[in-house]
Amino acid sequence: MEVPRLLRVADPIGRPGDEERRRRGDFGHVVDRFEARLHRALEGAPVARLPTTVVAFLQDVGADLPRTIMDHIERRIFDADSLRRLADTGINMEFDMFGFESSFFAQGRDVDHSGDAARLSAIRLLIDAGHLDQIVISQDICTKTRQTEYGGHGYGHIFRNILLSGYTGKLYPVAPGKSHIEGVKAYRYVVDIPDEVDLAVVVFPVGGSLVVSHANDSFFWIFTQFTNMDVRTGYRIWTTATLVLGVFMVFSIWVVYVIAT
Repeated sequence: MEVPRLLRVADPIGRPGDEERRRRGDFGHVVDRFEARLHRALEGAPVARLPTTVVAFLQDVGADLPRTIMDHIERRIFDADSLRRLADTGINMEFDMFGFESSFFAQGRDVDHSGDAARLSAIRLLIDAGHLDQIVISQDICTKTRQTEYGGHGYGHIFRNILLSGYTGKLYPVAPGKSHIEGVKAYRYVVDIPDEVDLAVVVFPVGGSLVVSHANDSFFWIFTQFTNMDVRTGYRIWTTATLVLGVFMVFSIWVVYVIAT
């Protein structure tokens, strides 16, 4: 059985839950063995040294670093030299804590969270050093208090408060059903964007349609790009898979409704 190229490995300071293990399916035992080796390599390493330790481990096992993403960079790297050295390995770096301005970090009391200003400075440093293609920008919406209805920034924080606060380049928001976002022309699908895109910021809600979901489904693009699959083939596979999943869920809900009533 061939191991897929896209597998999520648990955070070194956490362990995968039941849901994460379920998603791994037939490849769970492969990831479990890999994680066991990784956690042994990281045992006793301080939080501040986790990135370099992880990269060294990945290099030892022959990982393809340009096809690897390390997340939560802003709470793992704290000085310019370390950031440059990490980028020089070829690994992709994800800044995904935008909107977090509290310095408290429950998983590592010896680490202070940085704010958005520090994140932007780090990204600027990487761009100036020629590492634009290795930057991934995201926004974790992992608690209710980060949603607008509970007083948080909401899913538009990066676009509204970061990109529109001084950025002078072109922006191409993609949002079905909207003609403009914050005064900027919006596009229905990613494929409708007329120009080359240098950097994509993906922000999406937890909920959404499962039936025939593809072009605006962020995982569709992760799935096709990380498996070197052409978009046409991806459309066929993804559309069929999500259609089957959607119909099954509708049928399951109907069965539960009939039984319950």
